[in-house]
Amino acid sequence: MKSRIALVALTLSGVLFVGAQPALAAGPTTESVPGFNLLPVEGGCGYTPTVTQRDPRTLTTWTDRRGATFLQTLRAATTTEYAGGAGGTMQLDENWLVTLRPNRDGISTILFVGRGAIWGTDTVLGGSFFQWVTGVVVMRGSFDLKTGVFLVSSKTILGQVTDMCDALATGLKPRH
Repeated sequence: MKSRIALVALTLSGVLFVGAQPALAAGPTTESVPGFNLLPVEGGCGYTPTVTQRDPRTLTTWTDRRGATFLQTLRAATTTEYAGGAGGTMQLDENWLVTLRPNRDGISTILFVGRGAIWGTDTVLGGSFFQWVTGVVVMRGSFDLKTGVFLVSSKTILGQVTDMCDALATGLKPRH
């Protein structure tokens, strides 16, 4: 199962990257982005969970000859503390890569690969989500690099999912 997920992730990343190749400029720029520090996750938990990442994340941006961004990746390999709910706090090891590719229609294709939490709003269903995912998530919408919030019109998950609101309320850690 893991090898299939890795193969799908590599294939999708390659398609996203190769599809944007003709417009490449001199090369990518990389910067360190601070981890979240007591970031509130707004949504449907009935309480406001917070997220604190121990280590910074790495943002790599590719631009075309005109200077327009055509691909971004955000990488994290850290221990993250999630707090809130009756279950108290839990520390979980995260290791993920988020790839964003703006499309001509103004909506981005977003690929999440790895193990970690995703949160945001599904604009079609009108509800929020706060999920622990191990696998691959393909989304269309937007992603705020500072708040970690996804605003998506579609989301497909290939892998295992745990509702983080329930996990924090019960104190039961995701087992994947």
